Amino acid sequence: MIASEVKVAEGLPEACFAVIPGRDVLIVIGRGECGYRQIDLALARLLRHREAAEETRDRLNEDAGITRAQAEAMLAGSICGWNVKAADPANYDEDGFLKR
Repeated sequence: MIASEVKVAEGLPEACFAVIPGRDVLIVIGRGECGYRQIDLALARLLRHREAAEETRDRLNEDAGITRAQAEAMLAGSICGWNVKAADPANYDEDGFLKR
């Protein structure tokens, strides 16, 4: 399905950075796209530790004006589908945790 045909929640950026859950891999997620793109291999070699990958993710997203809620919603959408509640940044608190 083409990203423009997928209905996504309001307030999501065109793209954001994330770290694959359970791995030390920094990725780029496109709004409405299933899956992700791994970042440049040269940069990936520098980010071999989860902390480095997470710090880089946070810095790049922050520089682009992307909140933790938006990034978490984008990750959920790319993995679980864009129609799930977790793909909506309104369902997260400011620290990027799902609201109860």
